[in-house]
Amino acid sequence: MITKFDDKNLISTLILVIAAIILLLLAYMTKRNDLITAMVIVSAIILFLTAIFLYSFSTEDLLSSELLSLLHVQGTINLCRIATDLGIMGQAVFIPESYGMNDKTMQFLPVTEYKKGNLSGDSFVSGSAGTGLLMHPQGKPLKDYLTSHSSLKIPHDENEIFSLIKETGVEILELADKINVSKTGEGYTITFLNFQLFSGCQAIQNESPACCLINPCPICSLFGVILAEGLNKPITLEHCTLEKSKKKIEILYIPIS
Repeated sequence: MITKFDDKNLISTLILVIAAIILLLLAYMTKRNDLITAMVIVSAIILFLTAIFLYSFSTEDLLSSELLSLLHVQGTINLCRIATDLGIMGQAVFIPESYGMNDKTMQFLPVTEYKKGNLSGDSFVSGSAGTGLLMHPQGKPLKDYLTSHSSLKIPHDENEIFSLIKETGVEILELADKINVSKTGEGYTITFLNFQLFSGCQAIQNESPACCLINPCPICSLFGVILAEGLNKPITLEHCTLEKSKKKIEILYIPIS
């Protein structure tokens, strides 16, 4: 977790420490052994102790990024197993609300592949678009939170979508040191450098790399939804590759035209 410098308690702590140092320097420079000097030294000590007290409130007892990355792992794997047991082998598709599936962007897990068309049913759906499971994406709660707390608005310009993904991943969620987004052929590649939730991704891929494609985790899901809504096209996650030494993750999304 990166401690932000705008933490009010931390700033107050620094001010108090600086003030205590100044008072001690004044007491030392005057070289007076009187009551006033003693009071100055006592004041400096009080300021320093107050700074320590404040600093104890400037840190939060939060879970480490490694532990956080593991919270969703078993749920992602379980749904992947259920899907494959039902014969669902296709890659997840994020279908924007403009396609009339729902009032929200939905995630479709096709038995084989998705084709643009109609789907009918509740959870297990069928139609000209294919047959499979229809559900809310894993990234929906995260997207809803960003919408209400960070005023997330998804643009429709390609370059603005790229900027939004970078800003959301690096500045707001602090997922990685750097995120690169680019158009590669017919798809869109998102690369995370020093990804903070790498352990969770590794655990899922150790179970089966197909899990990332059949039931994307909340982060891959979030950015898949942003691309689907921004481009106004169904989006599928084509592949997800990991590089452990750099905690690097590369994700390829493909629009379905």
